[in-house]
Amino acid sequence: MTIALLSWGADKTLENTLKSYAYYGLHQQDTERIALLQQGTPEQAKLCYGYGFNPIVLSTNVGIANGYNLLLREATGEYFLFLENDWELIDDPQPQIGLGKLIMHQLGIDIVRYRSRRLPGSPLWTKQFEGREMDKPTHLLDSVYWTDKAINPINVYYTEEYLYNGEHLAMDDINPYMRVRTPWYYTSSKYANWTNNPHMAKTEFLREYIAPR
Repeated sequence: MTIALLSWGADKTLENTLKSYAYYGLHQQDTERIALLQQGTPEQAKLCYGYGFNPIVLSTNVGIANGYNLLLREATGEYFLFLENDWELIDDPQPQIGLGKLIMHQLGIDIVRYRSRRLPGSPLWTKQFEGREMDKPTHLLDSVYWTDKAINPINVYYTEEYLYNGEHLAMDDINPYMRVRTPWYYTSSKYANWTNNPHMAKTEFLREYIAPR
């Protein structure tokens, strides 16, 4: 998997984000790490090297779309995980990445979007459509950030894991594992056709269907 990081300015933000990746072990998932530094500096490049990212330094700001395509051209991994420099991790991403690959295989999903439903951050532009979601059907999938109800035509798929719970066992517990059911909300791209949030897809899919646009 290629971890692709798009960055512009904000040295301290970039540093904090890279620290969060190292703290939560994001590097355990990848085969390569690439960072595109728009209007980048030698200090930023050195910082990226220190966290295992191969920096590509540009003297100008080429924007999200051009930067995305440049990172995609450089990627060699089967999967492409797109990140930006202000997306700090707040939890261990490894189970979610593994399960994301699983549902891509099981359900034929093309793109898996990642953003915390508990702490989605700000701005959340689509929150203005809460209660009138069909006023903006192209962004309907964002409704999962303010409701547990799957609004038609959004579907829910549950994955199950058995996680070791040994540190929290009661005296009368027999099984040291707890079952965790994770809901994954999915729909057609017709109702989820825009995002620059963290997402993962097959690299070749992105090159064939996204990059040409």
